[in-house]
Amino acid sequence: MKLCFFFLLSVLLVQFGNGQKLRVMSYNIWGWKDFGSRLNSMAQLICSNDVDVVGIQEGVDDNKNGISGFPPGSRYWRANQLCARLNAVCKNCFSCYYQIFANRCKGVSLGGGSRYDLPDGPKYVRTGEKATITKGGQRVCFLNNHWDHQAPGTHQEAANAIIRQSYSCSKAIVVGDFNTGRNAATDSILRYGFTYVHNVGIDYIMAKGLKKTYAKTIAGGYPRSDHPILVADVQPDETSWSGFYWLQ
Repeated sequence: MKLCFFFLLSVLLVQFGNGQKLRVMSYNIWGWKDFGSRLNSMAQLICSNDVDVVGIQEGVDDNKNGISGFPPGSRYWRANQLCARLNAVCKNCFSCYYQIFANRCKGVSLGGGSRYDLPDGPKYVRTGEKATITKGGQRVCFLNNHWDHQAPGTHQEAANAIIRQSYSCSKAIVVGDFNTGRNAATDSILRYGFTYVHNVGIDYIMAKGLKKTYAKTIAGGYPRSDHPILVADVQPDETSWSGFYWLQ
């Protein structure tokens, strides 16, 4: 029995150790600033960095009056326009789901998902999005987030939303503009298997069941963004037990 268990575990680890990498970008697109005139610059930046999947922020209008459940597509007009321009620039390579864009030309498929509410004080509801990314047989939950910038008391609630949404995922990536430096709220996510892959100021890439092999920061500034843009390569972590449970 012990020999059989060891053999099974060894086979699983070999399957993880195929060198497959996923290039991830977190990009606050500065949605309120001259959006239409910057579309080409934003699309070219994404395309030129050869990303597998990108999560954007400020591609959606926040929902007023605390009403949950955004009408599908109607409030995501910036995300929709950027997706269309990105496909014009990048030879129709990207599948788009809300503010998550996956590169078909790099063998990435974008599976089903959902959006979820994030707190933004008493009058607004922000949006987070979750989708399944598949590349080379590896399935990863991808969560995109934009936390409130005026009510830091909501940050732990936003962190709890990420924890709930990713709890059943053995491999997961979280990106976003958290509007806070590293603190108790961001650190609370680490208790559920995540690590900081790359973070600069208030922008983050975090991962569970995956390890960083490369990271870089693209400086912000007009016409790119008022934030730094984060890029990181991750691959399955052969030392992580989460992969074993994922394949059961």
